[in-house]
Amino acid sequence: MAVGDVVSQVSSSAGANFTFQPASGVQVCITQFITSSAYNDMIQGRGNINTTNALQITQGSSSGNQHIANWSAVSHKFFVDNSSYLYFDGYSGSYAGFSGIQTA
Repeated sequence: MAVGDVVSQVSSSAGANFTFQPASGVQVCITQFITSSAYNDMIQGRGNINTTNALQITQGSSSGNQHIANWSAVSHKFFVDNSSYLYFDGYSGSYAGFSGIQTA
């Protein structure tokens, strides 16, 4: 992979969890989080952004300050690297993922 390449991942099956941790020296700007349903999917920080809940996201909902309305259609700028990365905790029956661009 090189700077400018598109990076993306979607859970391998409904409700599956996965970690996205770029290789050492690689940085990725996530530009969009995606989901397949209106259920709660959680994105948790790991490493330098170690959190229980970085974001709890419900498609099409704006309730609560951790929710992002219509998150499958909203663009974001979220930088991750080998030290600050993300864990996707998928809700039963839904797929979650992201797309972004390698920046370093």
